Amino acid sequence: YISEHLLANINYIAVGGSAGSLKKIINFIKYLPPSKLTIFIIIHQKNDTQSYLKEILQKYTIHYKVIDVTQPLQIEPSTIYLAPSSKHIIVEDNTIQPNDDEKYNFSKPSISVAFKSLSSKYKEQLLAILVCGYGMDGSDSLEIVKNNGGIVFIEQPFECDATAMLENAINTKKFDKILSLNDMSKLIYDKLKYENDIEISLDDFLEQIYLTYRYDYRNYHKSHIIRRINYFYNKSDFTTYKEFQQKVLTNKSIFENLFLDLSVNVTTFFRDSDVYKQLKKELQKRFVDQQHIKIWCAGCSSGEEPYSVAILLDELGLLDRSIIYATDINDTMIQFAKNGIYSKQHYQLFLKNYDEISDKNIFDQYFDHYDNFVVIKDRLKNKIIFFKHNLVTDDRIDEFQLIFCRNVIIYFNKNLTSKVFDIFDRSLEQNGILVLGESENFDQLYNYHPIGKKQKIYLKGSQ
Repeated sequence: YISEHLLANINYIAVGGSAGSLKKIINFIKYLPPSKLTIFIIIHQKNDTQSYLKEILQKYTIHYKVIDVTQPLQIEPSTIYLAPSSKHIIVEDNTIQPNDDEKYNFSKPSISVAFKSLSSKYKEQLLAILVCGYGMDGSDSLEIVKNNGGIVFIEQPFECDATAMLENAINTKKFDKILSLNDMSKLIYDKLKYENDIEISLDDFLEQIYLTYRYDYRNYHKSHIIRRINYFYNKSDFTTYKEFQQKVLTNKSIFENLFLDLSVNVTTFFRDSDVYKQLKKELQKRFVDQQHIKIWCAGCSSGEEPYSVAILLDELGLLDRSIIYATDINDTMIQFAKNGIYSKQHYQLFLKNYDEISDKNIFDQYFDHYDNFVVIKDRLKNKIIFFKHNLVTDDRIDEFQLIFCRNVIIYFNKNLTSKVFDIFDRSLEQNGILVLGESENFDQLYNYHPIGKKQKIYLKGSQ
């Protein structure tokens, strides 16, 4: 049994062959179900006759567009790209293009040239397949494919009359599987069926999660949810997607592990120093005369962000009159944030980020230092209230002068994003400041304008 887990990351397939390979490639293509795969075909061809390979292959698939690479082309999903009879193919940026270099391994097009180029671009997303043929072309590229994290399949030699290419490839020992063409096709079919099953059943699965656990992912971007489910599924030992769904809905600990994967927790102290530099100026300019400052850090994850804001306030002499509400959907992350314990290894990165926004050299004063870890001082902890709040299902919690919500709403669809912006708008005082993530933009329906456009810092109301 070979699990579809093996091909979990594969979005690109390159098939190389020589003598006797055309029938193999036709059989491979005609059984492929619809998908977003991009496929590259490299067959050794004579260059003195017109090639009808495109027309031949297109007859055997309605799910993929077949294109000859006779000029630079933007690489698209659900497309099969064919190496022309007298050119290599290489990829640069997201463009596939013909290349007129000398023959390589006595071949033009060369399987090795294509495999090396595609592997350098797509790394662990590439599946390289060798089918029948003579010669050594392809063999010397397999180590590069493997070193880049790709997968290599070699057709069983007993299926071919021309076996030298396969035998040379097997001798390198740089492959994952030696398989019959039917087994390769089945493995790829199972991968695509599994991905289709996720997409088809996703709405119902998210509804069941909501009814069972009251966590609502129904209005998250589907592509984000699918990526995270794929990641969790493929690092686990489930044999079918149906089994995976059943276990998630009946075993709370499995659900919580999935939930930790769905809650993206990538953060650090003073992440994106330009944001904190600009924010420091705005706080100094607008908050220095305020006697009571309330701040909301929504989606606070493991606490680095609210602690960064607290340090910024302290350096400006504003911390004593401030209170920070730090919220997250994830109970585990909230407890981690409350503890305020970070490794010495992470601390060095925190210190580097701090040095980019401040010249005071007092960062170490905010921590108690131990051999292998540091702990946030109580005087910072006491100014932060950590608690659970779900932007998807909960409403506003107070009125604030500053709201921090960075790299959270990028995972929401348009309707949910509008709802969250409405919560922020009703929670933020006039002339309050909203800070978003670098890929996020505020809805133009609201009366906000950028005071740090590049840094995604917005002021509510007139400037």
